[in-house]
Formats: sequence, structure tokens, C-alpha cells
Amino acid sequence: LQPILTAIPRLRGCSLRYLRKVNNTPLTLPIDDTQQSLQIQTLTCPDGEPTAKHALLNIDLTESRTATAKPLGHTVYSKLFLTVAVLVLLILSSFVLIRTAIQDAFIGQLVELKECRWSEGTLPTELNAKLTAGRLRLSEGLAKILLNSGVQLRIEGPADLEMITSMKCIVHSGRVIAKVPPSGKGFIVETPSSLLTDYGTEFGVTVPQTGQEATVTVFQGRVDALHRGTGHTEQMRTGSTIRFMESEFQHLGPHFESHALTPDAFSQNLTSDPQRSVQITTAQGMGKDAFVQAKEIPLDRRSESLLLVKRPVESMKEWERRAYLGFDLASLRGESIERAELSLTFAATGFGYAYLVPDATFMVYGITDQHQWEEADINWENAPAIWDMDSPAPDSVVLLGTFEVPQGIQFANYAISTDKLTDFLNSNIGKLASLIVVRQTAGLGPSDLVHGIASRRHPTLSPPTLRLLLESP
Repeated sequence: LQPILTAIPRLRGCSLRYLRKVNNTPLTLPIDDTQQSLQIQTLTCPDGEPTAKHALLNIDLTESRTATAKPLGHTVYSKLFLTVAVLVLLILSSFVLIRTAIQDAFIGQLVELKECRWSEGTLPTELNAKLTAGRLRLSEGLAKILLNSGVQLRIEGPADLEMITSMKCIVHSGRVIAKVPPSGKGFIVETPSSLLTDYGTEFGVTVPQTGQEATVTVFQGRVDALHRGTGHTEQMRTGSTIRFMESEFQHLGPHFESHALTPDAFSQNLTSDPQRSVQITTAQGMGKDAFVQAKEIPLDRRSESLLLVKRPVESMKEWERRAYLGFDLASLRGESIERAELSLTFAATGFGYAYLVPDATFMVYGITDQHQWEEADINWENAPAIWDMDSPAPDSVVLLGTFEVPQGIQFANYAISTDKLTDFLNSNIGKLASLIVVRQTAGLGPSDLVHGIASRRHPTLSPPTLRLLLESP
């Protein structure tokens, strides 16, 4: 049977040790250098001598001494099937590994967008986009990110945020509020001047566009803040605010309205009705505008170009602000107004967090008692028609109209045009018409946003403006 072995490629080089046949069982041919054997179930030898031609049709290489002989073709197909199966398993395993790696690369998701306008970055910016490590640059609006760690990041434009992992981010500029659940304990926020480690809390970070300092306010809980310049670590608690500069840091006390952003200047042309139209601003004639605050206004909370308006939470009423507008209607003596519109241009103040103010309702009142006020001297004590916002407005004012500012919108133009506004202005023809602008909607917590209206002293934006359509003679 040695020629048979030579004819089988897998057995070339093997030698036959012995041949055993018991009763009618198949012949078993043990092979020396393998623990395998040949089994001959039917050996056809027409000429009395076994030949490779006939024997190859009936023998098979088996993997054990007790295996049952099978046709040679079956073995080839079995091996082919096994090879294909292994390849399929390898491909599937590779696919699963690649997919797992991709999933592991995602660190969070954009779950909320409000009036967003994005600048060039490295991450997708559509709603529900999955985020990897990379850069987000928000020019305007509000965005909310939910990280895999459970941490929520609320971004207010303009902002430049770099995502590192689900447990770390870098605020290069802008405003970010981090809300950290127990699962995110140890979350890290880096700024150019500080390293913040959160221990299950909510806090806000403001970094100016210059990137040289950072103001941190803890709304609730604890944050360990490392000052890069000195290496000192400050343990911040609920209500505390610290400004971290390059070489020093400063405690600013509770309920501080963090600020540092300088809004980009922009201008918006006002349109007017070409027929019988008149436009009067607070910058014309004896016009004037100012804002008042319930407590003495700190030097760094004043604005020469913006009229500040805010209604804070109940516990912080001393931070309320209202705007007063005076329009000189002396040039309209003998005229009658058919329709009137009040236009106000809003701009970012850099005070407070927009996420802490929901969609806000503003109310415009007209002062009816002809109380005189001076732009340079007006304050909370001598301003006309001061009343508690939780109480009905006094008889000395009349509601002229309302408008709503969506959450997160800081640069926009709003207007009211009502019959009450027209009637009020007609009653003040030839006089100074005084109006009050208040925010009816209270903030949701300390350091909520302060809205700003361009005043007559703003270098680029339109001041409060009346657009009037006069009746025909």
C-alpha cells in the first residue's frame, strides 16, 4: 500500500508501520509521524494488487483512530466550509471591534440648540449630533451638550469650547454652565488661568475673548479651583465667585454677576415709511435715556452705552434694573399721529448667564403724571413710577405694549406698535413723552442675564426710536 501513501499529497513522506484487520472492520493504517490513520472501507483490487487509482476512491484521512471513513470529496468541502466560516467570523469580529471603537470615541451629544450660529470648528453642529474630541465654536445662541458621564454643558455664544473626554473640557472663551451629577464627580474644566474640578454641583465659567482670565461662580455644591499662576487651590462653595487672572485671583463675593465678554459691534438700519413718516430718537432735541437699579450701582456694573434691564429672583430684588426713555415731541405741535412704533435694539451686556433666564416678556409703560426726571441724576429713589413688580402698576403709568425675547437672544431688534402707544404719544404732542421698559420675567437663579438696550450714547447701534406715521392734513 506504499504507493497509495505516495499518491496522497498530505501523506507524502510518511511510512507505513503495520496493517491491521479485525473481522470485517475497515483496514486501519497507523502513520508514524502523525497520530492519524488511514481507514480503508472498501479496497477494490481487480488484479489482486492494490493500486492508487482504486484505493484513492475509498480511503480518507481521519483525525482519530476511531473515526468513520468518509468519501474524499466530503472532506474537501468540509475544509472549505471551515475556512469560509473562520473568515466570516474574523470579518464579523473586526466589524464589531471597529464599531465598538467608534462608539467608544463618542463622548457626548448635542441635545439642544436655540438660535445657534456656528463658526468654523472640528465637530458636527446639527441637533442630536454625536460628538468626539474636538472644537466647538458658537458665534451666537445657546447649545446644550449631554456627555456620556452624565454631565450637562450649556454653552452661550460667543464661545470657544474644546471637548477632550466625557470627563474633561477646555473653555478657551465664552460662557459655559456645567451641571455635574454623581456619575460625573471629578469632571474637569480647564481655562487659561484656572483648573476646575467639580464634585457633583452646578457652576458657571466665563472667559473673555482675550483669554487672560476666568470668572467662576458656583451655583450649588463644591468646586476645587486651582489658580495656575500661584498654584493655590481654592475650595469654592455655593454662592461664591472668584476671578482668576494671570498672576492673581480675586474673591468677588456672593451673587456676583460674572462679566468679561465684549460684544462685537454691529449695526442695523431702521426702515421707515416713505409717506408722511417721522422718526424721533432719544438722541434728538431734549430726548434722554437712562437706567436705574434698586441698589447703588457698582462702578464695574455701569454702562455708558447700554440701558440695563433685569428682574432677578425674589431673594435678590436689589439687583433689579429698569430703563427710562424720553422722547422730545416738540417738533410735532399741530400734528396728529396715525400710527406709531417703538423700536429697541438689544445688545449683549456681558452680565449674567442667558441660560438662567427663560423666554422673557418685556413690558413698556407710559408715564402719565408728567413727572420730570434728569438723565444724569435719576436713581431708584427719585425715578418716577417705581413699584413692586409683584403688585399692580400704579395709576401714574399706562401699559403701552409687550414683546418677548427668546432665551439666549442678546443681539436683536424688537418693536411694539399698538393703539395705546399711538394714543399716549398723541396726548404728549409738543411735550416730552417718558416711557419705562421693564422685564416682567424673573431670572431662574443668581447671576441670571442682564439684558441691554442700546442707548443714545452707543457708538454704533441705533438708540430707542419712534417711527411715526402722521395723519394727512
